[in-house]
Amino acid sequence: MSTFLLSFSRGTLSLNAAIFGSVLLASRFSSNVQVFALMAFAIEWFALFPMLRKHLKRRSLWFHILLTGSMFLVTSGMLFSLTIAFGVLYTIGMLFVTFVCPFWLMWLQRYKKYVRSPAAGLASYLPSFVSLYSHLSLFFLFLFCV
Repeated sequence: MSTFLLSFSRGTLSLNAAIFGSVLLASRFSSNVQVFALMAFAIEWFALFPMLRKHLKRRSLWFHILLTGSMFLVTSGMLFSLTIAFGVLYTIGMLFVTFVCPFWLMWLQRYKKYVRSPAAGLASYLPSFVSLYSHLSLFFLFLFCV
């Protein structure tokens, strides 16, 4: 019912999915200590750490860049210690996504075509219709499941 009445903020759905995945994983554990440890780690990692990063980015851009770089180096080092192939693939993938893809996207913008048609005016109505449709479908799903 709350899905029908309230619009969620940007990160709520991913936070719910992360905590749900952690709960599912924790349900397979045999002791309460293991469940508590996983849930505490999940809340710390998926809820509190993004808030810390957002606060640090607002306070100091250099510290945010330093934290991001150090996380990349730690992850690369851990993957290189497992297997050199994993480390190389991760490093190449991260460099490709971080540096090559944005320039590739800017280069592809030259070939973007603008289509002017009577149906182009309907694009402004699409997000509200999609949002209404998703809220109604969740509402009816809730009614039929209960």
